[in-house]
Amino acid sequence: QVAQIFQDQIQLGEAQDHTSPFEYIESLSPMGNRLKGAAHLANDVLYRTSNQSEYVSGVEVLAISYKDKVLSWAQVGGPQLLLCQKNNNENNMQPLASQFDWSWQFNQESPLPSQCLGLQRALSVQCGSIYLEPGTDLFMICRGSVPSAVFEKPQGSLAGVAKVLVAQNVETPFWLGHLKI
Repeated sequence: QVAQIFQDQIQLGEAQDHTSPFEYIESLSPMGNRLKGAAHLANDVLYRTSNQSEYVSGVEVLAISYKDKVLSWAQVGGPQLLLCQKNNNENNMQPLASQFDWSWQFNQESPLPSQCLGLQRALSVQCGSIYLEPGTDLFMICRGSVPSAVFEKPQGSLAGVAKVLVAQNVETPFWLGHLKI
């Protein structure tokens, strides 16, 4: 249901006469604004249909679009979105989007999101747009915390980042994704 709402809003937004009930943020690309609007709409639908009287479900979402060398994203919950660029033959890892994880409060290793779509009427969507050249690497990490070694000695490959995560604590579960723009 959430994925369909995002898809519909992106396609509607391509129409010249499409208007949105959500605030337009000038610093975001048009696609960034559509992704943000889709997150708000999905939140409203999920809240009204599933969670108005009791919590039944919540959804973490990271929606990413790359068009005309502009990366746009909207995020509620995880995963962490990290940008890896080569400068002077060295990888530099920068956080683009991150959300606080509650797992440390309960002394548990598995991720526990602090935000989800559909749990409350009000929603804080982390969103942005950035100009990127093709060939840029993005990493998505869902884990209770991201160790500093990911930033101190960034690896430019999925296997390299996974090695750093496992080295920090072999017992900590995670999932990891890699996207080359």
